[in-house]
Amino acid sequence: MTLFTAAQEFCLDKHFDETRQPDVRLRIHELFQRTKETVTRERQISLEVVLLIGLLETQNAAVNLGLGKRENLARSLGLTENAYWKRAQAGRVLVSFPEFIGLVKKGLTHISHIAVLAPKITKDNAEIFVRELAGKTERQVRELVSAINKDGSRSNIEPLFDIRLQFTKAQMEALDRAREVLSATGRVPSEEEAILKSIEDLREKRDPVRKAERAEQRAEKKATVEKVAERVPELPKESEAARSNPPRVTSVPKWKRIDQLPSVPKAVAALKPRGRKGIPAAIVHQVWQRDDYC
Repeated sequence: MTLFTAAQEFCLDKHFDETRQPDVRLRIHELFQRTKETVTRERQISLEVVLLIGLLETQNAAVNLGLGKRENLARSLGLTENAYWKRAQAGRVLVSFPEFIGLVKKGLTHISHIAVLAPKITKDNAEIFVRELAGKTERQVRELVSAINKDGSRSNIEPLFDIRLQFTKAQMEALDRAREVLSATGRVPSEEEAILKSIEDLREKRDPVRKAERAEQRAEKKATVEKVAERVPELPKESEAARSNPPRVTSVPKWKRIDQLPSVPKAVAALKPRGRKGIPAAIVHQVWQRDDYC
């Protein structure tokens, strides 16, 4: 059906006929009311379709109708296999647990959210889902499903979410470069680990909450240092005569090693400069690339 034919059947002209209703505000109000009624009918029709498909699934219609596989049944109904399967999952839940039908009719949840319950819902946990499903987003529904066990108990397992990302060639090269940089630790990270590390670094530098925490830590450290400084007694001031006549140093013993000094702490000896300089990070990275990160 072309757009022009669909427009003729829908009679768009009568919704914008200025001669029939010259007041534009009244025309928009009428259009809004009809849209609202149509949306309500759409919800009812969608619910009816899902219930019918759920009944087909309970009766094993694909086999009994001689269609064989489910995708053949979906094709006969004018649906794709994926669209049919999502409706079938929601339909099974609604047929087995009719109390969810009222939530859908009232607009408190969606059919797509009901489909998420299909793999987990049982007679033992159905009441929990009925009580807590209303008003939740799809992500919140998935969190709820992952937290509720089939026996009705709750689990502390952190939920997993599937996120589909699309990158341009330049963005993929940037992501690969980030993985190469992180591989300096000895292991090539996955794409997920590289993205999470980038997010963590971004939060560390830009998150105002973390900035406030660091500022609070610096203030506490400064206050602690000031308190300690207040407890240290002041040293006696050097007299004018002592400043004008400092003691003469006749000779200074030459020590071959700094840690041979009798009164030097080990902490100071640990600060002595090393004779060999460290390998630059750029060279280390080039060697990792040359050896395929082995």
